[in-house]
Amino acid sequence: MKYIFIAGIDNLVLGKPIGKGYQLPNGLRLTNSTSIAAKLTSDFFSDMVGTIEAKSLMSGKPFVYAEEEYTGSDVSIDAQNDLLHQHLVKTNLFFNFLWLVKDNAANLDLGFLQYPFPYAIQARVSSNRHSVLYSTSQCTTDDISFSDDEIKIALNQINTASLPIVLGGPTGKIDRMSRAFYFLQIARNAPTPAEKIVFYCTCFETLVSTSSTELSHQVSERVAVLLFGHSKKTTEIYRDMKQAYDTRSKLVHGGSLSDDSEKYRQQSKKCDDYLRLLFRQIAEQKDLEAILRQPFAEKINAYFNTLLLGAIPGE
Repeated sequence: MKYIFIAGIDNLVLGKPIGKGYQLPNGLRLTNSTSIAAKLTSDFFSDMVGTIEAKSLMSGKPFVYAEEEYTGSDVSIDAQNDLLHQHLVKTNLFFNFLWLVKDNAANLDLGFLQYPFPYAIQARVSSNRHSVLYSTSQCTTDDISFSDDEIKIALNQINTASLPIVLGGPTGKIDRMSRAFYFLQIARNAPTPAEKIVFYCTCFETLVSTSSTELSHQVSERVAVLLFGHSKKTTEIYRDMKQAYDTRSKLVHGGSLSDDSEKYRQQSKKCDDYLRLLFRQIAEQKDLEAILRQPFAEKINAYFNTLLLGAIPGE
């Protein structure tokens, strides 16, 4: 017997009606088709989830869905709830790749899973919501449009990138990129720009730092040179990074922040932009990715010394 999973997406606008929709990983699809929503939301489903939720799914807003064979032997309500949770986590994977295209606040609405589908006398519907609530780098949750090309860029990154996106936590045997993506999700979930800056800085540290000595200088310098080499832009990024670290230091170590909220919004936006560029660069430069994935700090340190100072003659 089959089951269906369906969940609306808030704060995301697709450029046009897209019919059957885009194929996402793990059997999921993304669409805004009201005809597909109507097929999936029977009278039974609408009665179970409520009129407001059913109408929202039928409104033309984007949603993700799956219509799959239920392959497990356990058909208990606990197993059904676990399957629903897995689909919510998989959808969050896609949201992270949307972030790699541009800043946004796409979020899942309530997710539902009906088993079996179509309706049978023993049918039941489970509901759950992903606990993460993303906002943009400036703490807005406005609708943001993604064109067909931008959606395809995100999907292509899913198919080709080796960056790990979905994580259970920052501990255990995970590499720098895995840990950095974990802290990125915390940054995107943070309620204020200053708090976002704290976790953006943590992401940068996780990716490029090799010691705690002169940490803000080390990270700012390495990020600036990685992104723009030795150029006028390098100095600008170095300055921006140092200012972000000053904000972080004040917030974490008991200092006082000014009332200039616009300053922190701009700092947060710059951190978000630089971090996105850095992740893209790591994904595109496989030699850099290999260096950052290996566990030996001295090799990473040697790489950055060469990048910053040039190769030593005779070595």
